[in-house]
Amino acid sequence: MKNGRFILMVLFFQVIGFNMYAQSINEEIENIILYDTDISYELTPGFIIGIIDGDSTYIERYGSSADDRRSKLNEGDIFEIGSITKLFTALLIDIAENEKLLSKGDKLNSFLTIEYQNPRLNKLRIKDLVNHQSGLPKRPYGFGAKEVDSQSPYQFYTKTDLLEAYSRFVKEEDIAIYSHMNYALLELVLEHVYNKPYYQILSEKILIPLEMNNTFVKFKEDKGILTAGLDRSGSKVAPWQFSSFEGSEGIKSTMGDMLKFMRANLGLDNNGISMLASNNFKDNHASFNENIVVSNGWQILKINKRLNAAIHTGSTSGHSAFIGLTRETGTGVVVLSNSTFGTKDLGLLVLRMVNHNWKRKPN
Repeated sequence: MKNGRFILMVLFFQVIGFNMYAQSINEEIENIILYDTDISYELTPGFIIGIIDGDSTYIERYGSSADDRRSKLNEGDIFEIGSITKLFTALLIDIAENEKLLSKGDKLNSFLTIEYQNPRLNKLRIKDLVNHQSGLPKRPYGFGAKEVDSQSPYQFYTKTDLLEAYSRFVKEEDIAIYSHMNYALLELVLEHVYNKPYYQILSEKILIPLEMNNTFVKFKEDKGILTAGLDRSGSKVAPWQFSSFEGSEGIKSTMGDMLKFMRANLGLDNNGISMLASNNFKDNHASFNENIVVSNGWQILKINKRLNAAIHTGSTSGHSAFIGLTRETGTGVVVLSNSTFGTKDLGLLVLRMVNHNWKRKPN
């Protein structure tokens, strides 16, 4: 009987301690928003922050939905994550390599039919695309001619358009350029080696194994299932439609699912995906920013001799997202917001806070 009471007391104080820590995190984030950012709730009505700290997970909600200014967002709301999609595509390339379907050293031209091969880019490798070392532009030249609706830029740009643009491209210099085109081409490579559409590969290889049940590319039902998002004029916008570039910016997800993806990249789960993701931060390449290197799609910011922050952002016409983690301390932050303006540097500032102003010691 005494042992039972003791266990209950321990559990009670554990719960109290967890709640106090969660409250402290909420207060710290509110101070960051108030004093360290210029976030406007007029421009970005609401956002949701997810934090992983080892075995603990915290979710904090701020502002409101764009539909109803009295309602808060929740972890089941679906957002477009924009360019964070690239991290999933980079991981799919790792999975395909692990399955002996390709090598990152393979030449891109070898995956294309002869009519779309570019002889001027014979040396271009898969790993160059993954790490933004290809020299290809952000979007293909002539892209604007197919952009019927600026609020949905990829709706009418087909994969044939992409291949024709690649086959005509002439590289002027070898520089690191952050390129959506890189990942649109990687989407085609994956579809070639698996002989399946991108959305199906994504589902079978990542979403189902990680139980990310509310993440998708293709809409299975009405497009109204996404949480409402605002454009730069403050107007509600429809979600992006894709004829190509799904592997670059096409994924929609929830906070609950993104935290599962985060756990895999932190190596906190004992599965094959976590094992592959553990190599994401070892192959550093020059970046478009002198303070950042690129490793398997992630942008790696060297904080100090002990800590590195791996980050990525994404935005669409109506949503904005951030993901960042520090593997050395087992911490990570996801931010999903309901406007294209987003939350600026908030995600990185929260990651810094969780890491005790970058003074936290590695695990």
